[in-house]
Amino acid sequence: MSEKSLRERLVGAWALTSYVERDVETGVENHPFGEHPLGFVLYTPDGYVSAQLQRPGRPPFADGDLLRATPKEYAAAGSSYIGYSGRFFIDEGKKTLSHEMAVSFFPNWLGQRQVRLVEVGNDRLQLSTDGPQRFNGTLKTATLTWQRARPNAAVAFTRFDPEFGIEILEPPGQSTDPAPSASNACSERGETHRELADKCMTP
Repeated sequence: MSEKSLRERLVGAWALTSYVERDVETGVENHPFGEHPLGFVLYTPDGYVSAQLQRPGRPPFADGDLLRATPKEYAAAGSSYIGYSGRFFIDEGKKTLSHEMAVSFFPNWLGQRQVRLVEVGNDRLQLSTDGPQRFNGTLKTATLTWQRARPNAAVAFTRFDPEFGIEILEPPGQSTDPAPSASNACSERGETHRELADKCMTP
């Protein structure tokens, strides 16, 4: 059996387990989103990537309005979240990966294509910057470690409707497909963010 390509090994959902920055001058490492950051990176079969990561325990806006926060609330939210989406590109010969930012929470990244050093195997993915970037005033490299996410339980409750030519999502109990066991499903029945993230990781 031939070895899977880098693209084949990347495709799917990955849950964040570690985010480490390293100062290029001092070698000091820090965890900007804490020891247990939250996040997902998704690679689709048709060549798109979406990366979303955050510090756990982010406080909600007091007003509850997305566009009516205080400057302090906006600053706290902006410094504890990273997100972007776009196309990804792979050179199978060189085993290199790059992410294109078609949309980005950080506006300076919009339109950029950034190279990632990649290591993937045994349901573990490690992505690193290919050189230093300025984080919090100093030049640092960043390394993020991900674990392949468990399958979404809702996938077991879809069926193809030939009349409309689309997939229909059925509530649990109405599908003729066997439901996945709770230990293998990624559910969100009242869990905290940390509990949900842990449940979405493969054992």
